[in-house]
Amino acid sequence: MSGFIPREKLTAYQRWELATFDEEEETSELPTPENSGESIGAAAEENTPEPAPLALPTAADIEQMHDEARQQGYAEGHAEGLAEGRLTGHEAGHAEGLEEARAVTAQLA
Repeated sequence: MSGFIPREKLTAYQRWELATFDEEEETSELPTPENSGESIGAAAEENTPEPAPLALPTAADIEQMHDEARQQGYAEGHAEGLAEGRLTGHEAGHAEGLEEARAVTAQLA
């Protein structure tokens, strides 16, 4: 079966078109100074500070932050590894590993 619909069976329709973002919307429901007779928000506009412009980081800034985070993570992981002293399957602390190495060195000498 094809998607063809005979003209006689068509009902009324209206073509939908996407509105452009350049056009200003007409909002008659909202009160404005022109249709209300008084200045709505004139005092509010005077007291409202303008938001500071948003400064997005550049690619170089992002790369620098990434490198700093990687170096910091590496340093923290290195310090943790030294504290745990996990060398070749032994779970001895760094200080204990040094003592054991000195004992083995003395025995070999």
